[in-house]
Amino acid sequence: NSARLKVLFLGWLEKEKGIFELLKACRALIGKQKFILTIAGRGHAEMDAKSYVKKHKLHSSVKFAGWVSNKKKIKLLKVTDILVLPSWSEGFPNAIIKAMAAKVAAIVTSVGNVPYMLKDRKQVLLIPPKDHVALTNALGKLLADRSLRNGIAKRGFTYAQAIVTGK
Repeated sequence: NSARLKVLFLGWLEKEKGIFELLKACRALIGKQKFILTIAGRGHAEMDAKSYVKKHKLHSSVKFAGWVSNKKKIKLLKVTDILVLPSWSEGFPNAIIKAMAAKVAAIVTSVGNVPYMLKDRKQVLLIPPKDHVALTNALGKLLADRSLRNGIAKRGFTYAQAIVTGK
């Protein structure tokens, strides 16, 4: 189990947050990659997401953490390898900066201010919204390529530090 990389979804469980694209991507990657997805959050799509996991027998690779406190978010980020934020629309999600500050590689949809503030393959992997194939490819790439994952995490950390310090 320790060889399994940890993937995290952090946010509202709503269709518009891309939860089903993420579940489809995970379903496509199970058996090809060793990982465990933790879904931290609650929302209107929670029951449907749990049903999807049950229907496709993903329960050994997908865990639901429910709503988590800030303290628990920090703990989760400390043990996470990849954060995935596949939202259909967004301003600039705080979770990205939190992940970067924790040296976690992130996959984010190129929506809102994200593509103006972050560079693809530099601080994050950017994917189009509502595209589970692009998400599957990006997640598969980060799971398989440790140097890409570590490079994105390091550059993201540097970016987050610059935001915090104003340098």
